[in-house]
Amino acid sequence: MTETDFRVVRDQTLEKIKDLLRQRQDIDRRMLALRQTLRGIEGYLEVEMDKMRLEPIPLPAELKGLREMGLTEAIKKVIQCSAEQMNAQDVRDKLLSLEYRNLPKSNPMAAIHAVLTRLVKSGHIKPIRIAGTKKPRYTWAYKDKESGMVPLNSLLDTSFLAQTLEPSEGTFRKVIREMAEEQQAREEALKRAMEQMQKKEAFGNFFKVPEAKATDKK
Repeated sequence: MTETDFRVVRDQTLEKIKDLLRQRQDIDRRMLALRQTLRGIEGYLEVEMDKMRLEPIPLPAELKGLREMGLTEAIKKVIQCSAEQMNAQDVRDKLLSLEYRNLPKSNPMAAIHAVLTRLVKSGHIKPIRIAGTKKPRYTWAYKDKESGMVPLNSLLDTSFLAQTLEPSEGTFRKVIREMAEEQQAREEALKRAMEQMQKKEAFGNFFKVPEAKATDKK
């Protein structure tokens, strides 16, 4: 193979490289145009999705403003307005269902547990231990400091019911005394009724005309 042949091969190889470079530039231009088209389509679809996205569900009056509250106030409000005792997972699920916006995206359960611990220490909520379960459930303090009302979830607490319904010794004595007084009143009323009946009977006998004895005819 002569020097001329090598020069010919070199020139052919350079031409192929230049051709491939031109193809690559053309491919890069086409890819750039496709990326711009894709961005435009994504922007259009995002606008359309925003139009189709529903407005947040209106909150009940007692939960008004919940989505703008800090995490501590939101958890207090959720437990206070709940008709059932709640554990930490219940609190998280309730906040999510209410579309709460300030729940930490990184490890939200840790933040919720920390808030619940602080609320127990401050006396706003109390833990309820249920047999057969490891995780405590929480209920609002029996008396609301603001309204003085007893929340519904307190009525589900058996210790609260026992404390509320268990009569004291003085209550038993009062009930027994009232029952004795009622019995004595009934006995006195019956006695007076018997006396009146006896008086009426005696008064009727006094004016009663004795019947003439029949005579035998011979």
